Formats: sequence, C-alpha cells, structure tokens
Amino acid sequence: MYIIVAEFKIKPEHVATFARLVEQQAKDSVTLEADCHQFDVCQGERDSQAFLLYEVYTDKPAFEHHRGLPH
Repeated sequence: MYIIVAEFKIKPEHVATFARLVEQQAKDSVTLEADCHQFDVCQGERDSQAFLLYEVYTDKPAFEHHRGLPH
C-alpha cells in the first residue's frame, strides 16, 4: 500500500470552492481508479480553512497514475 497524507490551509475566500472540488475529486478517484482504495477529506472543526487529505493507493505507480488524471 502507498499512503498519502496532505495538509492544506486555504484562503478564506476559497474555502467553499475548494471543499466542493476536493470532495468531488475524492469521489471520482475512488470510483474511477481501481488502485485508489480510500480518499478521505477532513476539514478542521475549529479552523475551517484547514484541510487534511488521506489517500490510499495500491502502490506508488498507482498514485503517480492518479496525479496524471483530469479529475
């Protein structure tokens, strides 16, 4: 397994748009990629600008493939 954890701090004026787009990306990744086993999006409870992504792929090549996809 290959696991990615990414943290983001989004500018206040972009939080709603980022949240909508990253949720769609997570759904598409799990639905369209056989080697993407999990893609969780977490938004800070106390700090709505803070996001954490937790992604699980079969291996590093699967993640590299993910990075090249349009979604």
